[in-house]
Amino acid sequence: MSIDYADPHMPPHSLTHATILQIVPSLREETARAAVNIAYVLIEAGARAIIASEPGPLLREFQAYGGE
Repeated sequence: MSIDYADPHMPPHSLTHATILQIVPSLREETARAAVNIAYVLIEAGARAIIASEPGPLLREFQAYGGE
């Protein structure tokens, strides 16, 4: 059996109610900026975004978006 992703009977994919955990060393480096940007997009799509990290300068921005 193959999956036809264009099948109109299949519900659309959604991130609503999904929880996404990102793990980064700290919210200070370039990778942390990418994680915060990804979290923002996830939150806008209806997901719950969590970053496990040491605190850093990006923490307040992340929390202001609604991240945990």
